[in-house]
Amino acid sequence: MARIIADERTLNRFVFAYGELQTGQHAVEAIERLSGEKVTTVHFHPETLARAAEVGASTDRPYYTSTIQYFNSVFVRGDNQPRKAKFLGYLDAKELYPDFKSVSFEETILRALAVADMPVSSRPREFWDEFEAILKTFESEER
Repeated sequence: MARIIADERTLNRFVFAYGELQTGQHAVEAIERLSGEKVTTVHFHPETLARAAEVGASTDRPYYTSTIQYFNSVFVRGDNQPRKAKFLGYLDAKELYPDFKSVSFEETILRALAVADMPVSSRPREFWDEFEAILKTFESEER
């Protein structure tokens, strides 16, 4: 980030900086392999997330609303993809600094697991159970 800030080429420009590109499925598989635990996943049709984001699902619970907006941005619209950033005029950090090597995805997981004070499987499920229930209301409205 320091190089981006100090670089004249980035003055008044947006820069898209990223490491490895991974699918959600790859992320789950890597976490399971590296942690030795099973990760519970919930799958929804992209139209369900898009509809929930469009109408502002759970406006009385801002955290759920922001999570739905984030998932819609990443998993439906693909806002986190280099091609989208390039389309929007962002500079690509990999093109600006080809010598920079990011921390690998698996190394990031290992670092997170090393500092975690509880196993992946014991993290609270209440949030995700309620999140799933909120999205299911939009799923049933579509049918």
